[in-house]
Amino acid sequence: MAVFGGNVVVTGPEGYCVDPGSVQKQRDAAFALLASCTHMGRAPQSNVWPAVVTVSVLGRDAGAAQPTAARLAAPWANSGVIDQIDSDGISLIQLERGGDALLPGGDPRHWRGALVINDHMIGLAVYGEAGSGMRAGTGRALLIAAAEAMRDASPRKRAVQADAPATPAKVQTAAPDGEDAKASPKLSRKARPGRELKSLVQGLFRKPA
Repeated sequence: MAVFGGNVVVTGPEGYCVDPGSVQKQRDAAFALLASCTHMGRAPQSNVWPAVVTVSVLGRDAGAAQPTAARLAAPWANSGVIDQIDSDGISLIQLERGGDALLPGGDPRHWRGALVINDHMIGLAVYGEAGSGMRAGTGRALLIAAAEAMRDASPRKRAVQADAPATPAKVQTAAPDGEDAKASPKLSRKARPGRELKSLVQGLFRKPA
């Protein structure tokens, strides 16, 4: 899914696809949900963890810079910050609570990340079923792989289009209540998927027929 004139291409690692029903695009923000391609009607693939990844992209800001993990964690203090990682090209945090707010029956523990591609601040989060590997290193690895896939798919900075006015970058890319239906603070109330996202993730962890 290309957004902001193609400046950023939202995609996932191999085996994960954008759910077209979750896509929201506004002048200064975009949101999408990714899940196993198998649940999008594609051919089954092995070694794909049953997980939901949310992606929110803010409008271009020429001064956008990747926040530190500590800065990313600050708004989530009440959600119990377990881990903070400043990795190459993405900052990551793991939270104790909130993962089951978006995903009924999901694991409260989940990972969030922030990165910058072509002057656009991007927020990522990954959710898994209760007791799954998403709460540990697998969730972290999946966010890193998603960030790398988006960076590889997006154009090099010198070729980006300045089709939208620059907007101040924001580190907090979702409300601390854990609902990534509000992952982009720039989305209007009408445009936000809201509770409809919960219906989109229903059945994502059921084995396909």
